[in-house]
Amino acid sequence: MLPIERNRLLQDNSVTLTLQIQASLFWFQGHFPTLPILPGVAQLDWVMHYGVGILAPGKQFAAIDNIKFQQPVPPDSLL
Repeated sequence: MLPIERNRLLQDNSVTLTLQIQASLFWFQGHFPTLPILPGVAQLDWVMHYGVGILAPGKQFAAIDNIKFQQPVPPDSLL
């Protein structure tokens, strides 16, 4: 399940998206009951979805070597 795409800016070989992270996304169910945050696996799924779909149609990810999540993403965030 994807977030709501509010804006898309394509420049050269990059894209900047504004995404609304609805509280109703199934990713929040049980993660965590008292303090829901968006799981990193959801964020990676979206990176691959938008990256391939917009920047590299017909390609697929082979690996992600290193990743660090800077801050938690709560429900109803705007990214």
